[in-house]
Amino acid sequence: MKIVTGDEPVRVLLISAKPLKEPIARYGPFVMNTQDEIKQALADLKKGTFIWQGQAAS
Repeated sequence: MKIVTGDEPVRVLLISAKPLKEPIARYGPFVMNTQDEIKQALADLKKGTFIWQGQAAS
């Protein structure tokens, strides 16, 4: 990989992982498995009830 930036410095983050082998639906900042999950997240956000219930990354 070659990156040419001219006079300005640049920082690059390259991430690699094994494929999840699951469907992916995305819209704006949301990434889920189905469009229905995206619609539900947007509805929850609009109602003010969108709360992440997973564990924090360690």
